[in-house]
Amino acid sequence: MHPARLASAVALACTVMAAGVVSAAPRPVCNLVVDSAGDAVLDGRPHDDANLDILGADVASDGKRITAVLRLGGVDAIDPKAPFGRSVYLHFTTPGTKLPMYLSAGTDPALGMLYDFGTVVGTGYTSNNLTGTAIGSIDAAKKTITISAPADLGKLMAPGKSKKLQSFQVRSTLLVGAARAGLVFDADDAKSKTTYVTGTPSCVAVAKG
Repeated sequence: MHPARLASAVALACTVMAAGVVSAAPRPVCNLVVDSAGDAVLDGRPHDDANLDILGADVASDGKRITAVLRLGGVDAIDPKAPFGRSVYLHFTTPGTKLPMYLSAGTDPALGMLYDFGTVVGTGYTSNNLTGTAIGSIDAAKKTITISAPADLGKLMAPGKSKKLQSFQVRSTLLVGAARAGLVFDADDAKSKTTYVTGTPSCVAVAKG
């Protein structure tokens, strides 16, 4: 091949390769939290309520809203094994905030499914400081709970993209006894060292507000 043509071909190939590198989309973050099946407990003993058995979780945020999708062994709206109520929480932190934050979904015998967000000041039912009401839904077929809230969680953190979320923990609890008069037991929990940066593609979608 003529040297000039060879140089042109090489330049064109390099241009194509560079364009491919630039245009390659980042891989979505998936399986942010993963947990084994069948490890829920009640007061230290195995408990076979699938609605308390955490399997995993993922998060998505476009900088305006944040959405968590929690995967459990079951997501029945009515759970005879938890007649007084149950809850599942996604806890996380972000640099620059003093307290861990949470998104949660819970059942109430009178009110049905409840979704909210706030801060965590310890471990246990009474340690959650509710900041606002989230929106959510359950998918019985996929066994998932979706919780969505404003990205700033009621001014608990700065909104926008490129915010690092870390120290993820999913936790399920069971209320034994009447509301505000019974005892709350931790049933299952799963932690993750993986981080998520808001605005990054996720394998779950940001729910519309």
